[in-house]
Amino acid sequence: MIRAAAVALAASALASCVVLPEEPPPPPPCNVTVDGSLNVSEWQGAQRIDLTSGAALWLKQTPSHVCFAVEPGEAGPRYVDVFIADRAGTLHNLHASMQVGERTLPQRRWTDENPETAWGQTTGWSANAATQLDPETHAPSIEQVVPFDGYEFVIDRAQLNPWRIRIEVRDFDGEARDIVWPAQSRRTDIATWAPLP
Repeated sequence: MIRAAAVALAASALASCVVLPEEPPPPPPCNVTVDGSLNVSEWQGAQRIDLTSGAALWLKQTPSHVCFAVEPGEAGPRYVDVFIADRAGTLHNLHASMQVGERTLPQRRWTDENPETAWGQTTGWSANAATQLDPETHAPSIEQVVPFDGYEFVIDRAQLNPWRIRIEVRDFDGEARDIVWPAQSRRTDIATWAPLP
């Protein structure tokens, strides 16, 4: 009798443990996975802006995000500095190279070195870095600039609220000229940066 009760209890417990199918995760913002692989299906429908030296900028916007990719193309190994003026008047510099980082800039008198970049910090945005993962441990092992297609950025409008933007595609060795978008914009003149709706 005890055995029958135990079996009945176990069967009852098993019956109440219904396994529900897992809900698929929501799609990433702009349907872009930030991995440095400029997947054609992810960037389908994006605005393509041809830059100098064979580089290209791919731009997508949603009500909640601004997404773009910088494809260095023939320009070769580069890194990217993104300058954003938000609607509150704050200037942000988002950086992607061997690592990502950000800094808030004063309205006047800032340089590439001052104020310092907070490496690894990405508040309200994400981008890929140019690193190679060890095939066995999957940990970063060798920093490299190739092979990857480019840099992908996803910016959350709720956190950064971008108003104007300037993108600089810069040479790692400092030998080639910077590729800038908008082409005629000036770093110190926010009025010349591209407006974002």
